[in-house]
Amino acid sequence: MTLKKQKGGKQMRLNKKILSLVLAGAMVVSLAPSNVGVVSKTAAASGKMSAKSYYYDPAYQTQETLKDESGEKIGTLTYTNKAYFNSNLSSYNNMKFESEDGNRIYTDSILFYDFDYNATTVTTSSAIGSEDSSSLDIEDMYKEKAAAELKKAGVDEDDFDYSDKLNKQVSDDWKADVKAGKKIYAKLSYYHYDDDYNKQSGEVKLAFTLSDSYKKSEDYEQYAIYKYKTDDDNAYVVTNDDYLYSGLTTVDNAYSIGLYTYQWYKADASGEYKKLDYTSDSINLKNSNVIDPESKTDDKLKCIATVKYGGIEIQSIEYDYTVYKVASDSLYTMDDDYSEYSWAYAKKDGKAVLNSGYEAINGATAKYTWQKYDEKEKTYKTVDGQSGKTLTIDKCTDADYVSYRAQIQISVGECLYTSFEKTIQLVENPPYSVNNKTGYGKNAEKDDADGKYYSQYSLSNNVVPGDTDNMTVDVKADTGYSLTYTWYEYKDKKWEEITDAKTNVYSKKFETADFDSTTSKQYKCKVTATNGTLTYDKSSFTFIENRDPEMYEDYSNVKYGSTSRYNAKDNALKTAIGSSATLSGPKVSVNSQYQLNYQWQKFTKIDKDEYKWTDIKDATADTYAIASVTDTAEKSDFGEYRLKYNAYKAGTTDLTNAKSVASGEFYVNLEQFNGFTAALPKNTEDNYTLEVGGTIDLGVIASIANTEANNQKYDIAYQWQKYDSKTKAYTDIKDATTADYKKENITADDFGKYKCVITVIDKTTKAVISDVKPAEFEFNIKQAVKAENDTLTVKSESSYVVNHKNVGDNVTLSVAAETADAAKYPLTYKWEKIEKDSYSDSYGKYVDVMGSDGKAVSTADYALNIADENAFTTYRCTVSNGAHSQKVTFNVLKNDNFYAYAAATKSDNKTFIKKAGESVKMQVVNGSDDAAATFSYKWYACSSNHRSYKNEDDDDWYTIGDGYVQKRLANTTSVYEISSLTDADFDVNYYYCEVKNELTKETKTVTFYVKKYYTTDITFTDLDGIYDSSGTSDIYVELGSSKEFGAVVKNPESKNFIYKWSFEKLHKDNTYYDYDRARALDCTTEKLTLSNITEDNLGTYTLRIYEGSAADDDAPVITHHFEVSKKDAAAKKFELSGAGNGQTDYYRSVGGNVTFATELSTESTDTVTYQWYQGGYYDDDDDTYNKGDAILGETGSSLNLTNLRKSDFGKYTCVAKAGKLIDFITFSVSEADAITVDWNNDEFDIYGGGASYNKTVKAKIGDSTNLTAVVTSATGDAISYQWYEENLEDTHYNFYAKDNVEKGAYKIMQGQTTDTLALNQMTKDAFKRYKLEITNGGYTVNVYFTLVRTDLPKVSVKADKTSLEKGETAVLTAKVTNLGDKTATYQWYKNGKKIDGATAATYTTEALFSDLNELKDDEKSVTYKCEVSTDIDKVSDEISINFAGWGTISQTKDFVMKGDTVDIGIKMKEAGDWKYTWYKKDAVSDEYVKVPEATSATISAIATSDDSKKLDNNRYKVVAEKGSDETYVSYYAYADVDVFNISDMTTLPSGKVAAYNKDADEETNYNQYFGYGIDGASKLRMTFSKDSNLYDSNAALYVFELDTQKIHRFDGYDLAGRTYVFDSGKCVFELTSAGSDKYTSGTDGFTVEKAINPDIDYSTLSVSKKSVKLNAGKSATITYRALDNFGDTTKVTAKTSNKKVATVSVAAGKVTIKAAGKAKGAATAKITLKNGTKKATIKVTINNPVKKVKAAKKKATVKKKKTVKLTFKVTSYNKAKKTSDKITYKTSKKKVAKITKKKVSSKKIIVSVKGLKKGTSKITVTIGKKKAVVTVKVK
Repeated sequence: MTLKKQKGGKQMRLNKKILSLVLAGAMVVSLAPSNVGVVSKTAAASGKMSAKSYYYDPAYQTQETLKDESGEKIGTLTYTNKAYFNSNLSSYNNMKFESEDGNRIYTDSILFYDFDYNATTVTTSSAIGSEDSSSLDIEDMYKEKAAAELKKAGVDEDDFDYSDKLNKQVSDDWKADVKAGKKIYAKLSYYHYDDDYNKQSGEVKLAFTLSDSYKKSEDYEQYAIYKYKTDDDNAYVVTNDDYLYSGLTTVDNAYSIGLYTYQWYKADASGEYKKLDYTSDSINLKNSNVIDPESKTDDKLKCIATVKYGGIEIQSIEYDYTVYKVASDSLYTMDDDYSEYSWAYAKKDGKAVLNSGYEAINGATAKYTWQKYDEKEKTYKTVDGQSGKTLTIDKCTDADYVSYRAQIQISVGECLYTSFEKTIQLVENPPYSVNNKTGYGKNAEKDDADGKYYSQYSLSNNVVPGDTDNMTVDVKADTGYSLTYTWYEYKDKKWEEITDAKTNVYSKKFETADFDSTTSKQYKCKVTATNGTLTYDKSSFTFIENRDPEMYEDYSNVKYGSTSRYNAKDNALKTAIGSSATLSGPKVSVNSQYQLNYQWQKFTKIDKDEYKWTDIKDATADTYAIASVTDTAEKSDFGEYRLKYNAYKAGTTDLTNAKSVASGEFYVNLEQFNGFTAALPKNTEDNYTLEVGGTIDLGVIASIANTEANNQKYDIAYQWQKYDSKTKAYTDIKDATTADYKKENITADDFGKYKCVITVIDKTTKAVISDVKPAEFEFNIKQAVKAENDTLTVKSESSYVVNHKNVGDNVTLSVAAETADAAKYPLTYKWEKIEKDSYSDSYGKYVDVMGSDGKAVSTADYALNIADENAFTTYRCTVSNGAHSQKVTFNVLKNDNFYAYAAATKSDNKTFIKKAGESVKMQVVNGSDDAAATFSYKWYACSSNHRSYKNEDDDDWYTIGDGYVQKRLANTTSVYEISSLTDADFDVNYYYCEVKNELTKETKTVTFYVKKYYTTDITFTDLDGIYDSSGTSDIYVELGSSKEFGAVVKNPESKNFIYKWSFEKLHKDNTYYDYDRARALDCTTEKLTLSNITEDNLGTYTLRIYEGSAADDDAPVITHHFEVSKKDAAAKKFELSGAGNGQTDYYRSVGGNVTFATELSTESTDTVTYQWYQGGYYDDDDDTYNKGDAILGETGSSLNLTNLRKSDFGKYTCVAKAGKLIDFITFSVSEADAITVDWNNDEFDIYGGGASYNKTVKAKIGDSTNLTAVVTSATGDAISYQWYEENLEDTHYNFYAKDNVEKGAYKIMQGQTTDTLALNQMTKDAFKRYKLEITNGGYTVNVYFTLVRTDLPKVSVKADKTSLEKGETAVLTAKVTNLGDKTATYQWYKNGKKIDGATAATYTTEALFSDLNELKDDEKSVTYKCEVSTDIDKVSDEISINFAGWGTISQTKDFVMKGDTVDIGIKMKEAGDWKYTWYKKDAVSDEYVKVPEATSATISAIATSDDSKKLDNNRYKVVAEKGSDETYVSYYAYADVDVFNISDMTTLPSGKVAAYNKDADEETNYNQYFGYGIDGASKLRMTFSKDSNLYDSNAALYVFELDTQKIHRFDGYDLAGRTYVFDSGKCVFELTSAGSDKYTSGTDGFTVEKAINPDIDYSTLSVSKKSVKLNAGKSATITYRALDNFGDTTKVTAKTSNKKVATVSVAAGKVTIKAAGKAKGAATAKITLKNGTKKATIKVTINNPVKKVKAAKKKATVKKKKTVKLTFKVTSYNKAKKTSDKITYKTSKKKVAKITKKKVSSKKIIVSVKGLKKGTSKITVTIGKKKAVVTVKVK
């Protein structure tokens, strides 16, 4: 049944249950019109039907007995006994006759009577169903009755409101009669003919009760739960899908009738119900007009549903509701290990605690019902007295080991929120423990003997014949129990004991015969535990030894496909339609114990958006052949195929239920052939340099497709061509039509460019296939001057380091080299070493390395045996081919941990930024594990621009190459100081100290950079943001465009800079590029502009900047080049980065381990090689990186350093190469020390790397403040400080200062080197970020301060209306607060453009006079901004004004996940009979497609997405129409929904911003999408890694909250190490570079380290000991583990219950408890640790040692078999308490007397001694270190 909307009314909301009731009722009352009750004589005679056979429902039906005149029963009548307002009572629709004999019963007449049984209608004699049957229309009856009453009352029918009065009278009468239970009666006359055709007649009285048609639905929800607004979260509805419903349903067999109206009410504080403006069948609780989001008081609501029929109100039903308020929707917690069915284990007589797993929180209540399974009655019965979360059994007996069931209901008030059920099987545990590391699988099995469950253990293993397996039972008996072992083997379907296996280990060697009849052998060990009284033997250990199937896959005949579905796409089988194709998988073999089964499958579409793998019939071999490939709408053979193969036990026939023991998969993609593949053959080159007389030998490779069928239809055609420089075109070479072109004895005319054109032709017609694009390959043959090739290529690095070697070690040193002509220029090798023997005359010099034969080593490899200390030296191999030579050095280092680093850095370099006149102290820290080591120091200054070098008389400087000079400094200590820096000192590029270990003669270098502090700043840019720190900027332009470039100069010191430009034109020839001679340009400014660029503008522009003078002999202070060239295709990608989150800097302790791992992203197909280096450094002045010494043997993509020494700390570089492509990345590992920062008494220790602390300080202009931190060093090393301030300038490279300047980065504050920064009378520029860098020599902590203004003006723009009709205007008002005494000025902007004259605080917008449909989408909304300025500040706010026109479109969500539903609606402003048509834009055709059956004002749209996109857009269009002809109008509007298509919502998001790639599409080019969500969570708390940065101005991260539709943007260092809470349980992350071609670095990114549901409390607290005993004055340390409510490590508070007994102090992870010095013995105190609401206690007991012990009598006598009591007086330090010392008792002769009883009190010990035989024995009582003796004589 379908409910249709009635005119002017509401559609009723029915659920499935209500619908089924309606249908059921309809089936009962709907009777056939003419033949109802007719039963044939044959049927009656057979007994197949009688009156008793008809079922009736007494709830709404009555059954009457029909009799004739004589009173004899002739049948029964069943009729509906209810009369509804819309009922039409008749014998057609309400009655069913059944006769006794099966003959028909006829209706003669029916007379209806009113409530007093007065006849109202008379019917004629007729059969049921005839057209003249009488009936009674209830509605008409009441209308007639009401009309009579109105007439009687004098109401005129012509009154204008007569109809309303009539309807009201009908309604009043009807409702009054229903309430009174009145009935309508009828007299029915009937007749019947018996088998002898005798007529029988009679009458029966019928009664119909007036009834309502509707009632309340039995399951209508009376309650709801609502979370009110808190500081941390918004308000929302927890239950009921945000709505309350009326729950209106029909009664009995009534049909849905009439219209339904609703009115909602809400109770106020006094309890009185007030009408709400809601008149639908449901109410949205999210609306703040219904539920106050900030109120914590429960709300009462009421709904009155009114049913109208034909305008007459016939019924009203009232519904009551309660909305319960909660602070959180997290109303219960669930244990981590929760499952619906679980096992619990407990030993006999032990305690068992069964956990239901659920607990109510946040105001909810939990009702627990525990049930226990009754084995006899086979049912669960409630356990009395158990109503908590857990059920406890204090002492388990046999009867307790059964199944238990917990039923949990979580409610708020009377509203059931949810319910759960959990079943727990309690199992008896054996009296022994099982080693949990052995890999046993634990379960429980029922014992047939007693029906109980017992613990069982199993272990599986795969073996092949010849293997020996030691099956081991690894258990430990409980105290008092002993164990025995019995082993069994499963044979012939029963267990047979292995009689010689009696230990816990059974060793078995498996032979082939063991698996003759089975593929699995089973062994069992039964463990019996006994303590002399009890015996337990119910548990056992089963070992399953499976015969390994030895599956082997042979891929020798496989050409296409892959074991990876992803990789199969790259190796697809391609064929043409109509061709044959054979898909091949591996040939798989297994041993004879198993059988192999193949099955080919195809990935097939089974529904609109659903695909799955389906079996291909009869495709059960390792190959699958397709005779003729088809591709039609009904069937396509192209697509993905999968071969699945499984190994089963031999002889298995039922594969559906059989278990596979081994399996595999192979994928093949079948694709349509659309062309051919072509490439250069491997034995030719695409560029030749030949001599006259040589041979041109060129070739290509081309193939049609990888099937023979295609080769039968098509062929390849080749045509070789040569370039004609005169015609500037290629011409065919005659007869050069094969894949190879060869020409011998060439002349000068044969040099030039050649081309091979490859086409596909029809084999029969030879016609070119036009659909296939030709392939072309070009070759360039150049003429060469004949010369000998004497090239020497050395592939080894120039220097290697060999670390951590000891005397006795062996190492091979190798050199890899090649010579071009081995015959004429053979390779030779000469090995040397620096002599380390101080007694040798050659000490310190290179000497030949001698081999074991006494001759000099002359091979490429040298096997070095480190025989003594002198072998730790530098080795050198000179490789030569006679024409050229090259040296390779190897530095072999001793494992003595020799280290050297710059003080306060623990790095091999340090940079100082100083002003002239300041001092600098360069200090080296060094050492070695060898105590005998001594050290020497040599200091050097190195410069490329030293003023003294210009003076030829300065002999101290000497040339060291590459334009550098060097000078040896006089200092020979570990410290070099300059007391007052001059310009000459700053001209030094760097200083370095060479530290020499005099014991091993090894040296290390520590470098220091001293840079001058500059305020002058010069950078070079193309003015679009690109800058480069090198001497040349590459500028790419398009012809016809304009470009401005040059220098950006900041010159606060007013230096006299002079600018000179020159230009070298780029000259283009056919194949060569050269530059013309440079010419001077007229430009004398720092910037140059090129307009309408042509080829003549391409070349090199040089800017020379002079300071003071630009005479011919003056040198420029800066020379910079700009290479201007046309934009070209991007180079191949080749980027090396840190693996995972990209971390490169590590902190480790001595002895720790570290792994440096790289990731390579490349488009190159060349082989990639790696080499690791140690000790690299960066030269800031030269902008170069020295990668250090190569590490011998480290040629992988990662480097693993173990057992770190001090000498290992430093930098390491990995260089990757592929062909001509190269990239490198540098890692560092530093020694980790600890620094403690005390901030407002909040102590914390920081270990590892990258720690920081943040603080916000508020102030106003003119204030003074001190920024400070109190710091201590855990290592005791000296602490140094350096302050930095945030740079607010744009990012650039300062060529004047030769240093990078980055916006948002921190620049040094000269002279600020204490722990406090004083900021006095602050100006506007002082309000920014500051950083305090704290170091203790090995570790650095950064403390960040953000200085925020409290006097910054604020502006807010409001509008009197934000939605305008045609011709309307809006008044905008800017309200300024926090202005103080300043005067504000105003300026308004429209869409970013200044509005002239709009300078007041208010602005009236322009009116719109265009029709809305004439506007473009971006014209339908205008943004207005007001900029407010004072003398020092400028702030702004903006607002959007929309042109509403004719209506408003709305949507519930702007962005969703694929598959979500969005409600979109249009609300027309003008009333009328609007018709709506909805359209959706098709992503492929870009056309709008009509949405079927979408004709209402709203539409529920399901979000769709292209599977290839992570972000898609669904655009909808609605057309609204009304009227016709002259009155016809139509409007349209659009709605856009962004759709995310992200499958992985469980992996923590992490990514790097993609560098710009002009050839990539938008998504892969600069947008990346990630998703994350936690089921059941309403919020996400996310912590981002400290290296998360989006510093580049084009990089950003957007976070989309799916639940709240909020969007957040992060950039810069917003994310670095920070934690954010998002108001949504599911979020999507967009990482973007905004498509900017300026973003090329690819270094920005983010990583979410941790994500939790913040509504869950993760806090824990545990202690390592719960009690401790102490002597007075002594202390003990106990560790604790504490996590805060977010799961992070935190610190606890602690207090003592009695300070006179013990005190407590807290540190990170531990507490120290100290007993008071005067604490009494045996005194106790309780130490309480608190972590939020979590507590832990530690009991402290003071030891009470004994002072003295004395026997009351030293001798005693006792008779044999009698007992005597001995008294020992005890004096403890606390006499009132028992001693805490250990008490021992000893009998010297145990056969004479024995101690039978001891009684101990605080003051004495009584020992009972029994005499055994005649003699003497000494009884000794020892307490602590005191003792007393009594001699007992036995008579």
